[in-house]
Amino acid sequence: MRVHCPFVLSRCPYADNCSKMTVSFGAVVSTFEVVNGKGVTVIANDACPSIAVDKSSGVNIVITKEAAKNFPNVVTSCTSEVNITVPGPTDDADPVR
Repeated sequence: MRVHCPFVLSRCPYADNCSKMTVSFGAVVSTFEVVNGKGVTVIANDACPSIAVDKSSGVNIVITKEAAKNFPNVVTSCTSEVNITVPGPTDDADPVR
């Protein structure tokens, strides 16, 4: 399942008890949270102060070039297999994992 929210999210958005899901969002005012997730991919397309991952496994966090301008704090608790992908130093460079 893929969910895309291109607009600004002003409340604390979260994905709870999700499996094999992709969440792509624009700007977030506070924190995006993943709780009890398995195989969840989070794509931050714009400003996001922080991303919290709790009691999850197999989480992939993708930070786009726009979101990397003010890199979000990533906080994890009781998690395993968390990967963070950031853009390379130039437009032609491969992303860094």
